[in-house]
Amino acid sequence: MVEFIIGWVDKETYKTLRRFTEFKGKDENGGYRYEINPDKMRKEGLSIEDVTSILSGLGVSLSERDVKEIENKLIDVEIKPVKGNKVAIKPNKIFIKEFNDPEVRKALELRYDWGEKEFHTYPFFVSKVIDLLKKNGYKVKAKLPKFNNINLEFKGELRDYQKEALESWKKANYNGIISLPTGAGKTVIGVAGLAEVKKPTLILSYTKEQMMQWKKALLDFTNLDENKIGLYYSDKKEIKDVTVATYQTAYKHMDELGDKFDLSIFDEAHHVPAELLRRTVLENFSQKRLGLTATPFREDDKSDDLYKLLGEIVYQKSAEELAAKNYLADLDIEVIYIELTPEEAEQYEKLMTTFKYNAGDRSIKQLLEDAKKGDETAKEALSAFNNAKKLAITSKSKLPALRKILEKEKGNKILVFTQYIDQAEEIGKMFNVNVLTSKTSKKEREQYLEQFKQAKEGTLVLTTVGDEGLDIPSANVGIIAGGTGSMRQYRQRIGRILRPKPGQNKAKAYEIVTKGTIEEPLSNKRRLGMTKSKR
Repeated sequence: MVEFIIGWVDKETYKTLRRFTEFKGKDENGGYRYEINPDKMRKEGLSIEDVTSILSGLGVSLSERDVKEIENKLIDVEIKPVKGNKVAIKPNKIFIKEFNDPEVRKALELRYDWGEKEFHTYPFFVSKVIDLLKKNGYKVKAKLPKFNNINLEFKGELRDYQKEALESWKKANYNGIISLPTGAGKTVIGVAGLAEVKKPTLILSYTKEQMMQWKKALLDFTNLDENKIGLYYSDKKEIKDVTVATYQTAYKHMDELGDKFDLSIFDEAHHVPAELLRRTVLENFSQKRLGLTATPFREDDKSDDLYKLLGEIVYQKSAEELAAKNYLADLDIEVIYIELTPEEAEQYEKLMTTFKYNAGDRSIKQLLEDAKKGDETAKEALSAFNNAKKLAITSKSKLPALRKILEKEKGNKILVFTQYIDQAEEIGKMFNVNVLTSKTSKKEREQYLEQFKQAKEGTLVLTTVGDEGLDIPSANVGIIAGGTGSMRQYRQRIGRILRPKPGQNKAKAYEIVTKGTIEEPLSNKRRLGMTKSKR
């Protein structure tokens, strides 16, 4: 305990001393001993500066060690990491009334540990907890990871909108989402962002291919060499000052990764709200976060979760805006309608009759819920609906329409997008072109992509495997032979043809849609917000 000895004092001074001390009586030399009581200081609202000032006026000087000891005892709440990728919030002889509010506990995901007499939450909420406590007058001591500066310089040149995006993120206290179309250079912005922060950084990508693209960008645009970049995925687990990982591996190892980085960059950030992947944010001590995506919206009800986890959209530009400045190709979209064959039309009608009979007035969402509960009519309805949708999307009538487009666009580099593997394989066989599906081997995939990259013209067919992750070479014509109603998927696919080519700033997209079927509203839905469409 911190004590001091002084001579006799008057009544008023004694009353002042009793506000933060306990009188311990006389010592053998006739002086008077006092012991500083931090609990009294807390109750009286006295800081260590207040106390040292009062004592200085009485000729008493406290040592640095004494001051440190008192400061430690004045702490109301101590925050520190604990096992299980959690943070402990331990009150010191006080009751945190704010934590008694159910809404606060829910918002901060607080759980009380009766054995340890402390609250637990995820590292993600640390800054919010500290802000709340300090705002309400609590003295907080946080024993959290500290990060040293790293030697990192950006060697690239940013475009004007890339500079604006980076500045917007910095002004948002290094938190938030940058939304730019495919081909606009989001990776380069991310690299420039980590060079600004100059702290250990974790980069999360959705696929191994994307992870390798990040590594290449780091080598191309910074002073880092291969030995300074860690790769963390199924086959290799290196942790360096700059570490690139896949979401699928990282969420399983946040106990090892969570306290190593001051900045985390989330590529294809729209995936983050997924039940398991959100752990890469919640169990992560990074208080600086950058989300990068071409499509910040989600078709489910988790868009709000994305903003809660990574922050609001701090910067956004459309493909049309960037095309106007010649940063992306100017896009023209043409929708071509075809009819089902007579046999397909008859089969489609039967399937839709089965669907309507079993569905009744239930929505697809309700049917899915009922099917999960074992409702056989819901299962029958969904099966008929899905078969009707596939029939419409893979109609044989699309092949002659596709042939006309390929003949018209001969001499260009063309990407054909499908939804089903059997449709892709049929197109590949009919037109003697390469096809990329989930069944394509890694060796063949690399071979087909390289051939397409080197060719001056040609056609490559892609299923959903090409929607994200693959580094697809530049093309200037895209054909949607089959797809879903997802705006995200559509914009990812269209983005594949938007990179401008030397001497050419035009891109053409075609959609082949089966008229009067389920596919028609799907096409309308996915094109929402896209301009320059014609029929």
